[in-house]
Amino acid sequence: MTAPLPDFIRLRELVNHPARNGKPATKGIVPMAQSAWLRGVARNEYPAPVKLGPGITAWRGQDIQALLDRWSGKGGGE
Repeated sequence: MTAPLPDFIRLRELVNHPARNGKPATKGIVPMAQSAWLRGVARNEYPAPVKLGPGITAWRGQDIQALLDRWSGKGGGE
C-alpha cells in the first residue's frame, strides 16, 4: 500500500527533475519530465492546476491519484 497523496502537490514534487547546479536528480510522483507534463496539461490529457496564490500553482492530490489509478488500471473506466 502506498501513502496517500497530500491535498495539493507543487510541480517540483510532481515530475522528475534532472541533476543541475550540484543538486541531485529527483524522481517525481508522475514518471515524466516537466516539459512532457506541461504539454499534456495544455492538451487536457492531464489534470489542470489550481492557483493557490500569487506565484503558487499546484495540482489537487485527488486529481493526481485518479490519474495514477487510471494509468494502473484501477480507475473503473471512463
